[in-house]
Formats: sequence, structure tokens, C-alpha cells
Amino acid sequence: MDTEIINIELSLMEVIFLLENCHYLSPFDVYSYRFLSYKLSGGKENVLLALKWIGIPTFHPKTIEYKNAKKTLMIFKKIWNNTKETPKIHSELNGRIAQIICNMDIKWKEDDLNLLSSHYKNLQKTIYVGSIKEEIDKIKQRKWVSYSNLMVGKQKHKRRTSPLSISSYCLFLIKKGRCQNSL
Repeated sequence: MDTEIINIELSLMEVIFLLENCHYLSPFDVYSYRFLSYKLSGGKENVLLALKWIGIPTFHPKTIEYKNAKKTLMIFKKIWNNTKETPKIHSELNGRIAQIICNMDIKWKEDDLNLLSSHYKNLQKTIYVGSIKEEIDKIKQRKWVSYSNLMVGKQKHKRRTSPLSISSYCLFLIKKGRCQNSL
């Protein structure tokens, strides 16, 4: 009698539905579900990154490199809407997004504004929205300080202007909300 081997690979969204069950199981069963989720996914990188953060991991990373933080947030952005069908994972995901953006000492870049703004928009009705807004404002502030320093360099030949006064003025405009989309 010949046996046929069937190869199954679950997508990340299918794994998310499995991980939702972790919130209702004993600790031993959680380990089993997490292990099976990884194995049944075929060991995909996006599943591995998600498993580090959601589905009741044994521990959460204390540090993360910029590159992995960005990759993880991009994965979370893709699955965020679909996790609304899995309330425990959705809630867990919200917290992990905020943790990665705000508590991992990542120096976000100007290129990350769209990604962070997307998460900010998604988390509008959560307690995390203020912290994420602060991170976005830090990026914008650095952008304006860089811009003002560039302008000071151009102004040196025309007249004497203190770099501090231009930087202070730019920060004043940012706080007043007048410079959000100017660059």
C-alpha cells in the first residue's frame, strides 16, 4: 500500500487564526500550537517574525534592530485589518505595534513616516495613539531641524542669522501645526 505525503503550508493569516486559540489554552497547549503554527507554515520568515511578538510568546524581544523592526511593522500593517476577526490577537497586536514603535529605542527615519502614520491611524481608538504620535513628531522635528540647518548654510552668505533662531522658529511652527505638509 502506497502512502501519499501531502505537503501543507499555512499562510500567515491562517496561522493567526490558530494563534487566537492560544489565548484560551493551557501553557503546555500554547507551546504546541505555536510550534505547529511555525511547522505548518513551512517556516516562512513573516510567520517567524510574527511569532516573536504575538500568540502569547514565552518572552518578548528586549531589543530589535531597525531593519527587523521595520519588517515586523510592515507585516503587522498587512495583517492588522484581518486580525479584527481574532479579538485577542488584535488586542495583542495593537500593544506590540506600540511597543516596537515607542519602546525599542529605534531611531526612525523620515522614510518611515508613512508606515508609522498608517499604524497611528489604525490605533486611533487605543491608549497607544499618543505615544505613536510623539514618535512621528520626533521624526518631523528632526526633519525641520535638518532643513533649518541647511537654510542657515545658505543664509551665511546673505546675512547673519543665528542657527538657533531659525531652528527655534521651525520648532515653533511645528508645535503650532503650521508646517506639517510643507516639505
